[in-house]
Amino acid sequence: MKFETGSPSNDIMKSENVFFAATGVTDEDWLKGVRYSGEGIETSSLVMRAKSGTPRCINGVSP
Repeated sequence: MKFETGSPSNDIMKSENVFFAATGVTDEDWLKGVRYSGEGIETSSLVMRAKSGTPRCINGVSP
């Protein structure tokens, strides 16, 4: 992969039907880390579809 020839994502992803997902482990600017509460384990995730480029934040609680 040659980074100086353009976007490295073009070498990695050959389709627009690609999804990206990240879940915070520790607190950062974009995502909160895993937290324990009376309701259960709380997580924050960011997902994005390459075709639309639309980011979505998902906050979940697992009992």
